Amino acid sequence: MPEPRDSRLSGAFEAYRTLTLDAVVPAGPDAVRRTVRRRRRRRVTTVAVVVAAAVAAPVAAWAALGRAPTPAPVTSPAPSTAPAPSESPSVGPSASPSAPTGRIERAELLAATVDLPAWPAGAGCRARNVRLAERTGGSGDVLLSTSAYAYGDVDGDGVPEPVALLRCLRGRSPYPEQVVAFDRGADGVPVALGRVFRSDPRRPEWFVALDARPDGALRVEVADRLPTDGREPDAAHRQTRTYRWTDAEFTQTGGPTAFPVEPPPSVSTSATGPTPVSPLFAVTTTPVVYGPPDADGWRRGMTTVTVTNIGSGRLTDVRVTLPDSAEDTHEHTRVESCPTAAHRGTFFYCYPGPLEPGGRAVVGLHFIRRTTGPDHHLTVQAERGGEGAAVPGTTTRADIPVTFE
Repeated sequence: MPEPRDSRLSGAFEAYRTLTLDAVVPAGPDAVRRTVRRRRRRRVTTVAVVVAAAVAAPVAAWAALGRAPTPAPVTSPAPSTAPAPSESPSVGPSASPSAPTGRIERAELLAATVDLPAWPAGAGCRARNVRLAERTGGSGDVLLSTSAYAYGDVDGDGVPEPVALLRCLRGRSPYPEQVVAFDRGADGVPVALGRVFRSDPRRPEWFVALDARPDGALRVEVADRLPTDGREPDAAHRQTRTYRWTDAEFTQTGGPTAFPVEPPPSVSTSATGPTPVSPLFAVTTTPVVYGPPDADGWRRGMTTVTVTNIGSGRLTDVRVTLPDSAEDTHEHTRVESCPTAAHRGTFFYCYPGPLEPGGRAVVGLHFIRRTTGPDHHLTVQAERGGEGAAVPGTTTRADIPVTFE
């Protein structure tokens, strides 16, 4: 028979099991389902966190660049907790490009259409809406020199302006020339700022060289004799003049303003009497004496023209020029001691060749005529000129007496 104390303990344990039995849930199917649902909620929460991080990264990057991405369509009925992206600023139409500034390059100057300072009266050169040319073109073109081209801050604005020699082509030389400075207009387009120097055959003054100084001054070297055959006048016939931009124009601020007047030409004596000569040539002639008519009715005669180099230098561009006459017809095919000849316009040109100091050229010119008298004179001249106009101050004229038998 058990002890009374053991009975009391057994009764106590039995009472505890009775009270707690209903609170214990067996590990059946329901418990398994609850565990699975709980694990699924954990995975969904984890995926949501990862997706949110992936979306937030590009949003932050676009925001750092000042742009907002296109919001993705909302697929969940739940309200979004992310802040709405700020609206991107509206972009207006692009502004028109600003007007060009800075130094005018040569290519830009050649591409522009400009108005130029006036050319000498009667030059036949355009000054309005001119497109400068870089290479030799047709008559009327204005060439932009490649050698006489420089940059200088002539107006003191801190930007160097192009300064260049312009040459107007026309049917005959010497060609009108002028030194012009260019700048930008209010719209940035190149315009002529002003004329620095202009060649003038009436004075005469011819351009030789150009130099732009660091202080904005322009130095122009000029001569009173036209350079020919690639040779420039010697130092006795050259001057350097300085110009500056003042009061909206270029004014001369240094150097001589004109060439000294040379003494009048000397006089030599020939068979025809006193003959004026230049400092370079003396010319003598013999009379043309027409004989009786030949079988064809033509009277014939000739003259001998002697040209002497009385200068101190060798001359390579000597020519004898004979104007055409209405009655006395020059026989171009019968010219003596004239290795090269040409007929242009109303003049016949004979090129006897180089002359050393003191050297002489003797040229025979033949004439024919149908009628007689009265006695009269023809004119012939010796000069330097090559293929162009005569070099100013080098022409010596002489008369040719004409008589009849």
